[in-house]
Amino acid sequence: MHKQPDKPSFFEKLATAIVDRRNLIFFLYLCALIFSLFSQGWVKVCNDLTQYLPENTETRQGLTIMEDEFITYGTARIMLSNVTYDMAANLAAELASIDGVTSVSFGNGTEQDTPEEIAEYFKGSDALLSVTFDGEETDPISLSAMEEIKQRLAPPLTAPLEIPRQKPWTRKCR
Repeated sequence: MHKQPDKPSFFEKLATAIVDRRNLIFFLYLCALIFSLFSQGWVKVCNDLTQYLPENTETRQGLTIMEDEFITYGTARIMLSNVTYDMAANLAAELASIDGVTSVSFGNGTEQDTPEEIAEYFKGSDALLSVTFDGEETDPISLSAMEEIKQRLAPPLTAPLEIPRQKPWTRKCR
């Protein structure tokens, strides 16, 4: 009995076609890559899922009322490094005096914090301050207060070190 050779399966035919036409596949992939780079500006991403809600749903109506009735004040969290506990408390009091800052919290505000409470906002020589502004995060008063905070916390500028220039080494030829 003579056994007939097996016909190649679908996957063998597909693999053979891919190997035989690899340059065409590379070319098509390159065209798709160029088109993707060119068309990426056409795609708009909406991260606000509430925009997909119809206007007549209770959730949309509740969100609209909340946006109209309540103000979300701007906040900032500031990490101070290489400070002592007293320095951080003094900086918090100084930042609270800035126009446009409603409050600066450092700790829970009580005189006697437990070590566990202190560990939540002061570790080693790093302190965490929470700042609340008078307006929303994009209001001019909040932005100017944030700039004032940045200026007060910026390290002081020091005069650059001047390195005396030396004459370049020269070699005398005889």
